[in-house]
Formats: sequence, structure tokens, C-alpha cells
Amino acid sequence: MKEKKKRALMITIAVALYIMSPVSMILGSHLSGEITITIFFTEIALATSILIYSEMTKSKYYATSAKRADDTIIEEIKEKNYIGSRNRAILRSVSAIAWTLGILFFFFVDANLLIFILCWAVIRLLKSFMELGEVK
Repeated sequence: MKEKKKRALMITIAVALYIMSPVSMILGSHLSGEITITIFFTEIALATSILIYSEMTKSKYYATSAKRADDTIIEEIKEKNYIGSRNRAILRSVSAIAWTLGILFFFFVDANLLIFILCWAVIRLLKSFMELGEVK
């Protein structure tokens, strides 16, 4: 129960950062445009990092041996569902980070539109590895 409360607090902080991130652009309007955008994306990256950490530290699904002997098929389905949901969460997190970095590179490094194709390729490559079962 203590772990659930800790995760709930972390998720609440991350959501608050997402919601409050445009406020930094409004309040920082007297600063340089590059600085306010950097602060904006830093808040988004921090919120995403908190969500990734929260998801990665979530307790794993463990079936007890007595339960496993009784309900083998049901326990296998539960275990597969847990692994699938965890892989989807990892993919969403990596996708959010890749697109955020892609946008930052596009604006601040003066990259061309190929950076977005590269982000898409990285995400597709990770998804392919997950489908092959090489990334757990």
C-alpha cells in the first residue's frame, strides 16, 4: 500500500508538471524565446522521466507456486498481459523521449526534417525488438 501511495504521488507530480509547463512560457515571455522553450521542454522531459521511473519501479507480477499449479492457464495469461503492458509502457516512454529530443534538435541544432524520420525509425526499431522478444 505504501508503494501505491508513492507511485500516486509521483504520477501526480508528473501530471502537474505537464499541466504547468505552458505557464513557464507565459511567465518567461520577457526572457529570450530560446530560454523559455528550453525551460518548457525541460519540464516535459522531467515529467516524462518521473513517469518512466514510476513505471520501471512498479512491482512485477509474481505467481506463487501453489497458485501456479492450480491455475496454470490463467496465471500464464496474467503473466503475458503483465509483460505486454510493461512493454507498451516502455515503448510509450521511449517514444515520448525520442519525439521530445527530436523537436529540441530540430529547433536548437538547426536540423532538417530528417531528424523526425530518425525518431520514427528508432521507435520502430525498438518496437520490432520488443515483438521479437529480445527486449523484456
